[in-house]
Amino acid sequence: MSSSLPKTKKVIISTPKGAREIVISKMPLGKYAQVMEKLKVIPRSILSIVDMESDQIIVNLPNLMAECWSDIVETLSIASGLPVEVLENEVGMEEAVDIVIAVIEVNGFFNIAQKGQALWAKIGSR
Repeated sequence: MSSSLPKTKKVIISTPKGAREIVISKMPLGKYAQVMEKLKVIPRSILSIVDMESDQIIVNLPNLMAECWSDIVETLSIASGLPVEVLENEVGMEEAVDIVIAVIEVNGFFNIAQKGQALWAKIGSR
């Protein structure tokens, strides 16, 4: 089965030294495992952002981010391959969101979730 997902995606970040191109690559299974381990540490409150409306996100985001900032940065570092120091010192919030989107797209997280649900449905029907 061939995949239509790109293996890499480029994100441009602005740094004090000028624009820098970051290449986000598809993660091997070992990196997936590391990301999933880190996500277990992030409090459920930050994950509640998924169910919020845009205006709720804007109001709640500062508190949610402060609650688990280092875990978020470390998780993004594993997923993107960027050192924590680069994320903390060179990447702005909008660019961080672009990196997260690139990680999700390149790794097909939504496709994986759909396939996982289909698999569990098949297993459960036996």
